Amino acid sequence: MFEHIFESQSIGFLTFHSIDESYVGAVLVTDFKGVPMEFRCTHPIKPDAIQLSLYGATFLSHVGVELCGKPLIKSVKNKPKFIIVNHTYLLNLDNYLPYPVILVKRTEHQGKNAFDSGSEYQIKSIKPHDDQADTFEIISRRETIDKSQEFIKKLCTEVDILEPFERIKKAIEIITRKNARLN
Repeated sequence: MFEHIFESQSIGFLTFHSIDESYVGAVLVTDFKGVPMEFRCTHPIKPDAIQLSLYGATFLSHVGVELCGKPLIKSVKNKPKFIIVNHTYLLNLDNYLPYPVILVKRTEHQGKNAFDSGSEYQIKSIKPHDDQADTFEIISRRETIDKSQEFIKKLCTEVDILEPFERIKKAIEIITRKNARLN
């Protein structure tokens, strides 16, 4: 499943942001060196009080996966071979994609694992470089976690694994400001 990823060098970074009481999803497809190949974002989604009330705790997952994630991944021309996300609820995208979805985050502290032994997901810690203080947690399906760990560790030798999310956030802020001026 992962062997062809290094050849294609196509990685998707998918995230979801709240801006001014609205939500925007975005995907950045890069090559293995982090060079952008394609960027797409949704129009701001502005839920009303009734929607927030009806969706309750499932709201972020619904908007992140159904209204942002699935349409964004479907719309990109440069299909990534896997998706890196930075929100737990976006892991549900892997139910709809033929390739792995991997959550990557900096290790904050050792605490209770949100995924128990019966979960379909598993957490692994990685330290990309021996001389680096940063460690990361990756979360992926149990059947792909070992290959995901291997791949993310290799990718970390090429790029700062979380930096593309900062680029996406800046791009969303610029687009949002630009659109606000046009309205």
